[in-house]
Amino acid sequence: MSHYLRCLQLADAIRDIVDIRLVASKRYASLIADCRFTAVDCPAIDAQRVMACAKRFDFSWLNERDLEPVLAGQVDLLSRQRPVAVIGDTVPTLKIAAEMTHTRYLSLMNGYMTKYYRDVRRIPRAHPAAKYSEKLPPKLFDKLVTVGERAAFRLIHKPFRAFRKRFRLRQMGSYLDELEGDLNLICDHPNLFPQQGLPDHYRLIGPLYHEAEGTEATLLARLSPEKPVVLVSVGSSGEIEKFRFLQDLCFSDLSIVVSGDTAGELRGDHIVSRPFINHCAIMDRVQLMLCHGGNGTLYQALAAGVPVIGVTSIFEQEWNMQRIAALNLGAELLATGDPKKARQLMDEWLWRKNSPDHQAIRDQISVALTKQRFRDVWQTWVMNTAFGSKKNDGSSLSLLQ
Repeated sequence: MSHYLRCLQLADAIRDIVDIRLVASKRYASLIADCRFTAVDCPAIDAQRVMACAKRFDFSWLNERDLEPVLAGQVDLLSRQRPVAVIGDTVPTLKIAAEMTHTRYLSLMNGYMTKYYRDVRRIPRAHPAAKYSEKLPPKLFDKLVTVGERAAFRLIHKPFRAFRKRFRLRQMGSYLDELEGDLNLICDHPNLFPQQGLPDHYRLIGPLYHEAEGTEATLLARLSPEKPVVLVSVGSSGEIEKFRFLQDLCFSDLSIVVSGDTAGELRGDHIVSRPFINHCAIMDRVQLMLCHGGNGTLYQALAAGVPVIGVTSIFEQEWNMQRIAALNLGAELLATGDPKKARQLMDEWLWRKNSPDHQAIRDQISVALTKQRFRDVWQTWVMNTAFGSKKNDGSSLSLLQ
């Protein structure tokens, strides 16, 4: 969801200067309608399958047979729409489609997925080699992880090399190359995901997260002023069952507000559960965020100076929480089966809202500023290179997710 919402945020930033088309999504159709954008159909990678594979650190979904109809659909769409540029947010085949149709490609990226990320991506716990992380010296283990990662990205890239050979396109060396566009926008805070040696076709525009409308007045009225408020969010990729420990009576002195519990699985006198909550509307009352470690949810908390405890499901969320812990902004919870241990960790962070570490990053997060940076990039890069002295003829911009 955070990827799709980022596209909607950026589309809103330039809606007055370009005609926008967004690739349709059954799951997020209401979001497109609410933002009053036009949707166009195009085959897409099965996001639910990708998430299921990601939990096992399985990249079998990246194969020629499954990717070919997606690529063909993108080529067809770009050929028909003839956009001035296409924007993609983590769409692996889009670089090839853009090259085949001679379309300018602007790629939105997470900082941890660039070739210039300064930190070492922690080996996921689902990986068989993770058990050796505590048996080897950290520096040696990090070197081994880096070497193994290069080999893995090369292996994952195999179907893309096949497409490039078939369509006589220039060859790339790694899967990370396929995530790059003609221009690349990193949607992260530079301290959270530091980069090194960024080339000219990269820009750090800052974090993006969804800012919904609504005051949540009814929900706020239910919360006792005498109890600390803990917000729980599972986003679109978390697992609500991992938060069942919060039903234990050792949390009864807290107000647990659960967002994204569509089936009402978490119950208790101290729990208020909703399918959807406007997080930003209640964040002033929140002392602690428990979440899956997703990008958008993390930045909502950090923008309010709220500490984060992550209960992750996939490796990218582990990478997010790796940096959250490194900057003393929160911690990852592994002992979800032991309510008392979970409560002990929560107590360590419950009253650290707006700590100096949180203030340092909170004061530099602004969705409005990120959108303005994007608008500046759009006007100086796309409009100038696309039209030169020619007048904008109303060509459309496709935002693909």
